[in-house]
Amino acid sequence: MASTASRTSLDQHRTTVLWGRIWVGTLSGTLFALTAAGVDSRIEHAWSTTPVVGDFGYGADGAYVGSGASVVALSAAGNIRWESGVGEPIHAAPAAVDGTVYAATRDGTLVALSAVAGDERWRVETGGAIHGAPAIGGDHAYVGSRDRRLYAVAVEDGSVAWRIELPDWVDGSPAVGYGALFVVDQSGTLSAVHAKK
Repeated sequence: MASTASRTSLDQHRTTVLWGRIWVGTLSGTLFALTAAGVDSRIEHAWSTTPVVGDFGYGADGAYVGSGASVVALSAAGNIRWESGVGEPIHAAPAAVDGTVYAATRDGTLVALSAVAGDERWRVETGGAIHGAPAIGGDHAYVGSRDRRLYAVAVEDGSVAWRIELPDWVDGSPAVGYGALFVVDQSGTLSAVHAKK
């Protein structure tokens, strides 16, 4: 027997499968979980009209989602562990690695938060909006910006290790693999950069 949820609440949504549930975040500001039996009534959080955007980021400490200008941390039971404002709206999933959550904002800021309590560790500004999720590789967080640059930021203190000019602006997320960083810009050009640059 199929489970259904209100079509109006699911018209534009973000979903992920995690901890045996399908998590759904809506543009109307509600986050809830579906199980094989239907909607898990114990897990439904509403943030007024603040959209739940981007996919979910998750790590050993829990799951993280952007909601308006905040990062929200969830436990496996679906409880809100903390909510931390980052100043401007978040367009993509936060990344969580080694006890730190990284969130990029539409005003071009990359923010690092403690995965335990949501306290801000550092922030760094780029020259344009960041619409893609941060990619974490080794000692660096990588983001593409609408200022036509790709940034490598030290995870330890938020200092910019390097930035390179690209043929056009970036809306997506970089990918780390094979000792390199890959990113596609708006012109359709795929750039591969040695991660150590």
